[in-house]
Amino acid sequence: MEGKKNLCAMISTELHAKIMAEKEQLELNTLAEYVERIFTEHFEGG
Repeated sequence: MEGKKNLCAMISTELHAKIMAEKEQLELNTLAEYVERIFTEHFEGG
């Protein structure tokens, strides 16, 4: 994965459940896609 870096963080089980539910709702295949989308929207003002 050229041009990519790994990011890992411990989060509460409650927050994890919310994240996974939203990932499924958005029909994203991987958690990486979800996290990248959230960060991109945050930093690009989306």
